[in-house]
Amino acid sequence: MHKGPPLALNPFNTSTFWSASSLVKKGAKNVLTHDDIWTLPEKYRAKSLWNQFEPYWKEELALPKPSLIRAVRRAFLFSFLQAVFFQITYGFCAFVNPIVLPYMLNYIHDPTLPYWYGIVYIAIIIGVTFIGSFLFYQSYFASTMMGIEVRSVMIQLVYRKVVNLAPSKQSNSGQIVNLIANDTQFFADTISAFISGLTAPVQIIVAIGLLYRSIGLYCLLSLPVLVILMPISGWLGKRFGRFRQLIQAAADRRLKLTNELINGIRIVKYYAWEKPFLKNIDKAREEELRQVQNLGYNRTFLVFIMSNTTTIIVAVTFLFYGLLGTSHLTPPVAFTTLSLINLLRLPFFLLPFTMSLVAQYRVTFDRIASFVLQKEVATDDEEKTPSEKPGIGRISCFT
Repeated sequence: MHKGPPLALNPFNTSTFWSASSLVKKGAKNVLTHDDIWTLPEKYRAKSLWNQFEPYWKEELALPKPSLIRAVRRAFLFSFLQAVFFQITYGFCAFVNPIVLPYMLNYIHDPTLPYWYGIVYIAIIIGVTFIGSFLFYQSYFASTMMGIEVRSVMIQLVYRKVVNLAPSKQSNSGQIVNLIANDTQFFADTISAFISGLTAPVQIIVAIGLLYRSIGLYCLLSLPVLVILMPISGWLGKRFGRFRQLIQAAADRRLKLTNELINGIRIVKYYAWEKPFLKNIDKAREEELRQVQNLGYNRTFLVFIMSNTTTIIVAVTFLFYGLLGTSHLTPPVAFTTLSLINLLRLPFFLLPFTMSLVAQYRVTFDRIASFVLQKEVATDDEEKTPSEKPGIGRISCFT
């Protein structure tokens, strides 16, 4: 049994992650053991997470078309909104420095301004940077914990289904292993980027508004660039979902063949069937790698487009501002504009990436839902209890 120290969940510790300091110090002096790690708080345990999710899943099972995504959304709505709140607040903090920057430049060029002006500007920049860093890590922590919670629930959902699953050609051991090892992990790995992408439209609107304040209607020159590039990014995002579906199907086939080889190794060795079996496994693996390669090409093209979007916007904006502008391009205007456009780089990248994640999430949850909604083994001459309905299972606890 795990006998590690309890994890303090007081506001100071959860805000500063102070408890990690003692673990780092201990790890620097000695080799860490299992009992050096904190015991998992009750609210993060698998049983508690399942009790939080199960009522919503039962409600979905009573509907003609159960939705796993809707059940997950209802069960973990508070964690999701908490992460979104921190992310939006962090995004607003990022715009404070470009607002203060022109005043700071005017202070440097105007020796008549009081000395304390500079102290105030520096204090604002340092303070906002500190607060923004704090909010960013709170958002990252909240979104990561939400991803881990959803992964834990999905693993339990698949496991509870496996123990009551009726024999069927629709499922195999390779698919089950792939669902638990890859599909559930995908959500935990990408949820923080997904939440950051959800706030991207707000950041883009605020940035364009501040650009209008700095350079007027020339800020609208960024919109044609977006109109041209966003459909391309959206098309690439849709391809992410299709490639992921093909990758998972190929991985299911490869794992199925591998398990068949291992389970029947005596017969395979007896009849010297090693080469045909290995040939089939290699063929399935090559197909999987081919789809992974296509996904990599798709991602590379998308990253190339989005990483160069802000560069194109800067060039177009300054070109027309210099040719058609009625006023000179002063340092405060130039540096403020560059700073704001630079802030658009991440939202422009995350927006299409989030669109691709939506498609991939739909594929992942559809795969899990199609598995857990399969027919279960019926007990002889007994009426099924509510806990034995599809997708629920009869195990009372899984930790």
